[in-house]
Amino acid sequence: MKVYVFEVKNEEELKQKINNELNVKKEDLLIKTTEKVTNNLFKIKRIKVEVLKLDDVINFSKRFLIEIMEKMGLKLELEHQKRDNYIKINMFSNNNGILIGKNGRTLDSLQQILRSCIINNTGFRCNLILDVQNYKSNQKRYLKRLAFKKASEVIENEMEIKLNAMKAYERKTIHEVLADNDKIITISEGEEPNRYVILKLKK
Repeated sequence: MKVYVFEVKNEEELKQKINNELNVKKEDLLIKTTEKVTNNLFKIKRIKVEVLKLDDVINFSKRFLIEIMEKMGLKLELEHQKRDNYIKINMFSNNNGILIGKNGRTLDSLQQILRSCIINNTGFRCNLILDVQNYKSNQKRYLKRLAFKKASEVIENEMEIKLNAMKAYERKTIHEVLADNDKIITISEGEEPNRYVILKLKK
């Protein structure tokens, strides 16, 4: 993956350089400002900007995953989606259970390893999500249904409910689903990996 470095005076100049040299839309890039540079002779302040193409991240990730799966003796097909704030790569193999692991732990570990590789190679943190045949998407739908069901029980019985221990992204889903509920509040308690969510009535 190549990181492109530009020195520009403003946002407009950066857009022009991206269009002229990379021919890529700004939304298809990761961009970070690293430092300000001052030319002492002319007293001109310029901004040093690093740029990484999302397509390069996707291609690197696919090669990384295919290489690992080949060593595991698995056949792998990949699909990807680019969104405003994340990249999702969906994997399909001849043994999805191995890729997912117990409670999704293998999948989570693989995602963390890939994110670390991207950081080590580029210095960029990328919100990259790995999934196996929409396992996480299905889990999210299940968590949404669970959140609404338990919220109704709290309201009906006027008693708080403690959910089972969950991973961070699972707890986040519960909090987000019920964030606009005017009768329920959600609180995370406990220590990892046994942290859980409590649903209770607003006072």
